[in-house]
Amino acid sequence: MTRIILEIDDDAHAALMMELLGALTFVRAVKAIPAPLADAGEVDAAGDFFSLAGIWEGREVSKGAIRQRAWPERSR
Repeated sequence: MTRIILEIDDDAHAALMMELLGALTFVRAVKAIPAPLADAGEVDAAGDFFSLAGIWEGREVSKGAIRQRAWPERSR
């Protein structure tokens, strides 16, 4: 037995896919599981993102500083 997981953006297309799969004689089961709204690691809104800004307080986070730390041999 093989399990296939599909992620379909549109509810109407998901219903159509379930109907098609259900009509096949070799498909044992078809069930829909609603996707979570957001992953735990994702930032949902701009407000949530900026609330994390304090973790960078007192640190140099410019592009130049990050590049220098990432590739010190190039910045000599």
